[in-house]
Amino acid sequence: MLAYKFRSSAQIARALDIIFEQRLHCADWSTFNDPREGFFHYSPADRQKLNALRLAKQRYRICCLSKTMESRLLWAHYASGFDGLAIQVELPDDDHPITIHDVNYEDVLPDAALHPGAFADELALSFLQRKDREGSMRTRCASFSQTSGTHCLHR
Repeated sequence: MLAYKFRSSAQIARALDIIFEQRLHCADWSTFNDPREGFFHYSPADRQKLNALRLAKQRYRICCLSKTMESRLLWAHYASGFDGLAIQVELPDDDHPITIHDVNYEDVLPDAALHPGAFADELALSFLQRKDREGSMRTRCASFSQTSGTHCLHR
């Protein structure tokens, strides 16, 4: 699958790393520019489930990519107001340790109480694949890894 990573002109070193080393940096979800990334509804009475979900979300690293490079909004926001670049990458197939998921834009935040029997890891991944429609400025796919740092695009 083809995808695009936008980079500002100030991030030229990261752009060159993607191009020449064929790798992408996967970040902790809490470092994203959207403060509502990974949010979900929960009952304050269910502290044990909340803590398990927080820990599970911390184990994932995410690299956000776009399915298109044709959006002016993406160029303005993620490529230094049209001063950066979009790098086309070929995402690995199903045989790769990193999983690729479309982001689901929804009108409401997911609710942990609606999934009483689900495991924390399963819920964390599901919640990180969702985004509040209010912030849907782009179509993106996200690659998820349970290890930190940089991940190669080739085997």
